[in-house]
Amino acid sequence: MTDLNNSTADAPENEAGRRLTMPRIFKSELRNMMYGFGDSSTPRADTLDLMEEMLLLYLESVISETTRIANTYRREKPDITDIKFLIRKDRRKLQRVRYLLDMKAEIQKATKVDAEDLAKGAG
Repeated sequence: MTDLNNSTADAPENEAGRRLTMPRIFKSELRNMMYGFGDSSTPRADTLDLMEEMLLLYLESVISETTRIANTYRREKPDITDIKFLIRKDRRKLQRVRYLLDMKAEIQKATKVDAEDLAKGAG
């Protein structure tokens, strides 16, 4: 199994052997997270680039591993059980996933109740 905390996977390459650049979509969120953890409100661009590169490599490894696990069980796409299986030995991550899934269920339940109350009031 791949060590997700120490991923050294290279970015994909095209036919000419040049490294493909991945779209940079997390800079704003990373900037806010870094500030929240004590960094400057305007971190250096190279620091932000490095953090985003590390995040993308981590996400790529998680996605490839969960896809591999799903394929082992003859499923086309990974689901939440594959992610739980992948992080089962990291108690902190597993607890966070469980918490977020519970909160998602609570939000859906509250939204459903609110929608039903609105429908009753309009009828």
